[in-house]
Amino acid sequence: MKVIGKPVLATLAIVLLFCIKANAQDAQGWSILPHITSGDGGEKSESVFRSGVGIDGKYNFHKYWSVLAGIEYEYRYGKGENFTQREGLKHFFRLPVRAEFTYRWFYINLGPYIERATNTRFSDNETVDFGVGSMVEIGGRAQVSKKDYVRLGVQSQYCVYKGTLDGQSCFSGNGYWAILGVIVYEHHF
Repeated sequence: MKVIGKPVLATLAIVLLFCIKANAQDAQGWSILPHITSGDGGEKSESVFRSGVGIDGKYNFHKYWSVLAGIEYEYRYGKGENFTQREGLKHFFRLPVRAEFTYRWFYINLGPYIERATNTRFSDNETVDFGVGSMVEIGGRAQVSKKDYVRLGVQSQYCVYKGTLDGQSCFSGNGYWAILGVIVYEHHF
């Protein structure tokens, strides 16, 4: 088994080297993507309206593949007794990192994120320290000039919270799942 493993690893290393060299030849450079989001999702068994703005930096390391990282602000509004006591938990900042595949007009990206509210107090005995989640976005884009695109997409998010309940640190299964519409302006440098 060890004899077979070394040639396989050597072959994979050579293939990876050629892929990296090919990717470097197809490099497309940097982009900036300001965007707005709006949609609905459930949180603590309540419907929650979400609206946000953000900006991503995108590095195209291949004709079809790129990496995005950014910062987002999201405002959440819901009706119910949980929302009457948690003003600070309406304002969230999120740091997403995603991989993206683009082919002609179509794109899909996915990856993890962390988020934090401006005030972490949920109730007298419960705090929400931060959230960890994943997001997937699928959409299309239309070229408006040589270096600019407008993108329309749908984003799905799932998040769980790390918090403190009655003095005990825990991850909460009462996170959220949301569906958002996304409008993005993409500018290539």
